[in-house]
Order: sequence, then structure tokens, then C-alpha cells
Amino acid sequence: MSFSQTAEFAQPHTRRTLVESAGISAVDFRCHAGIEAEGREEPNPTHSIVFVRRGVFRRTYRGKTLLADPNHILFFNASEPYRYAHPIAGGDDCTILAVESPVALELVAQQAPRHAEHPEAPFRLTYGICAKRGARLHYELLALVRRSAPQITVEDVLSELAQEVLH
Repeated sequence: MSFSQTAEFAQPHTRRTLVESAGISAVDFRCHAGIEAEGREEPNPTHSIVFVRRGVFRRTYRGKTLLADPNHILFFNASEPYRYAHPIAGGDDCTILAVESPVALELVAQQAPRHAEHPEAPFRLTYGICAKRGARLHYELLALVRRSAPQITVEDVLSELAQEVLH
């Protein structure tokens, strides 16, 4: 293992912004955890839609526990506390869509207008199963970023992905 790999795994997790658009950012999140018991409660910094790409972790949120794996999409409201644990070693890789409040409300209003009346908690569901179209758009977004596609193309797919998963 090289020094750079050792340094990378010494940190509990890394974040890298993949793309920033009007009100939505896509972030690559990589957790390098081993087996870990449930941690302390921590608030989510933004409204977020999380796609698990690899690994599993347990999230306790709003009094409910979910073992999240790559079949799941998780929803977080800004400032709401959650806890997580890693029941198996290996960490996880996720794509996080960090969504500003006005955009979160707009996305939710397209599907459930009543829920858009709660700017502090626009996401009523805490998770969902990723449908085939959502998974395709997620990996299309990652491929576009990887090959440095034009910004407008990446932003279009990012917007379509956010709309699709709230559908």
C-alpha cells in the first residue's frame, strides 16, 4: 500500500464535490470505517438525497433504523439529527445530492404540494428503494462527471435524477 493510500484510509471519510448546479450539488462520499457501533447523534448539514453505491451501514433517523445498501435512496432534512453504525467492515461509498431549501421545496411540490409547506422538513419519507430509472440516471451522472462532459449536460442529468427519485 502506498503512502497516499495509507493517508487516505487514515481519515474516517472523504468528500469530493463532483458538480455544483443551481441549488443542487453532487458529492462523492467515501467512508473508510471498519465495524463500528452506533455513533453519536449528528445533524445533517443540508437537505440531502443519498445513493449508496457500495457497502452497507445502519442509519437511525426519526426513531427508525434502516440497514442501507445499494438498493436504497436515503432522504435527510437539514439539521435533523441521525446516528449511524457499520455492522460489517469495509465502509461505504455514496453519492450525496446536497439540495438547497428552495430547490428541495420545489422538487417536493412537484409530487406532493402539501409537503412543500414545511421548509424545515420537505422530505417526509426517510428512504426509498432505487428504481431502475433512478439507478440509470445516477450512474449516467457519474459517467458524465468522470469524462468531463459539458456542464449543461451534467446539470440536466442532475436535475432529472433529483426529480426522478422524488417521483
